[in-house]
Amino acid sequence: MSLFVRLLLTLAALTAFSRVYVGVHYPADVGAGAAIGVLVALAAAAAYGVLAWLDRTIVVRLVPA
Repeated sequence: MSLFVRLLLTLAALTAFSRVYVGVHYPADVGAGAAIGVLVALAAAAAYGVLAWLDRTIVVRLVPA
């Protein structure tokens, strides 16, 4: 894992902790937000392969360089 990814994960964890500590959110709110974020990231990673294939096969044929 790169240093940049570790920095972003640390920042996200500290932000989540601070939201609960200050009393702005309940722990379940923070957990649900984290779960939604993970699901969206996984969906984007899964869709990347399909979108790259579409770009290589269909878009290149429709819009020649």
